Amino acid sequence: MIYFIKSGNYCKIGFTRDAKALFTRLRTYLTHNPSFQILDLRKGDKIVEKIIHDKIPMELYHYGEWCVWNKKIA
Repeated sequence: MIYFIKSGNYCKIGFTRDAKALFTRLRTYLTHNPSFQILDLRKGDKIVEKIIHDKIPMELYHYGEWCVWNKKIA
């Protein structure tokens, strides 16, 4: 499962194996970032996640998998 989340001017694209793991991960994000939004959930694996990341220009990345929000990303 591929997820897209947004927080302020940044977004994160990530992979998780199933809905239960996603819920656990999102609870962790909520602890440190209570204002994030889930933008999209899609079927996919780590390969799909990498393909999506590879389409994002490097200059948009801010920290790790967090990048500057752009509507074209999601």
